[in-house]
This record gives sequence, C-alpha cells and structure tokens, in this order.
Amino acid sequence: MTPTAWDPDRHLRAIGSGNTVEIWDMRATDEPARRLECGECATTLRFTLDGTKLVAAYMHGAVGVWEVGSPQAFDVRQHHTPDSMINSLAISSNGAFAVTASSASRNPIDNSSVFIFICSENEMTRFR
Repeated sequence: MTPTAWDPDRHLRAIGSGNTVEIWDMRATDEPARRLECGECATTLRFTLDGTKLVAAYMHGAVGVWEVGSPQAFDVRQHHTPDSMINSLAISSNGAFAVTASSASRNPIDNSSVFIFICSENEMTRFR
C-alpha cells in the first residue's frame, strides 16, 4: 500500500515510502522537494484545504501533522491503540476537524475505533 495525496492546487504530491513521506513539486520532478522522516510507515495522507499542512496517519495508531515547508512534524501523537492500523483519514473543508478510523490487527471487527479531532493552529486534540 502506497499512500498518496495531492495539495489543493495540484502542484504538490505527497507519497509515502517506508518510514518516509516525500513531497514532490510536480512542476519540477527531478527529485523530491522535501523528505519527511516519520519513524514509521504512513497508511494515509491528506493535505489541509489551504495546502499548508500535511496530516499523516501511521501504521501503529499515531497521527502526525506536518507544516509543508518544514522537515519536522509539529504534532505527532498516539491516538489509536498501538496494535491498530489507521486506514482512513478525512479533514473537514474548513480544516477545523479531522476524523480517523482504525482496526486492530488481532480482531478488526471488535476493536475498530473512530476518533474526531479538533485541529487548532499547532495541534490536533482528540474530541472523541
């Protein structure tokens, strides 16, 4: 599984590859414009509507928020249980909310979870 996401202007494309997310400027395709070292495998990626942030959900239940122009995440937290893989991520059109869904590797039917986050300037706070 290779997660990908386009920014709203369709100039930048984020592609997950192992423990790295590469951001490519599609107007200059020789090499990635930025490499983000995630520490674990991203399962899904989404840009915010204004294109300034990239939200990544990870294999073992963490969610990270990256400034597109910065090589470091400003907020990475373990929101789901470590044995659950986040397999879905959505961001509201105004960027105020994000929703993640996961299923546990051992018993995906009984151990599924959905969380809603309030997205502020510098962090994501779990609402539910």
